[in-house]
Amino acid sequence: MAEYVDVPKVLGDVLEALIGAIYLDSGNDLAATWEVCFRLLRDEIADFTRKTPIQVVRQLYEHPEASPHFSAPFVEEEVVYVKLSYTHRSQRQTVYGFGKNKDDAKRAAAKIALSKIM
Repeated sequence: MAEYVDVPKVLGDVLEALIGAIYLDSGNDLAATWEVCFRLLRDEIADFTRKTPIQVVRQLYEHPEASPHFSAPFVEEEVVYVKLSYTHRSQRQTVYGFGKNKDDAKRAAAKIALSKIM
């Protein structure tokens, strides 16, 4: 089950803490905070602007033969899971995604399906 759980990434928390520290150290100067952050993230911002990522659920819906169908979410012991049925090589497949909420569970299931399709 653990391999099918979509867990939050630590990098976002670290970046958020770094930006908060810069903001506080600059005396709550938003312009100075942006200047430092932009210098640190300039290349990533440029890459993201050139090629904006498409969310995995949308990728699955846009795949020519996938025909995905997500079940209503189930909640068991504070874990939400969804069943995803999709088509791959003319065969109907089923996977499950788990998460803290319905959207996380759908993303986890879509990631599994896309990893098998591509």
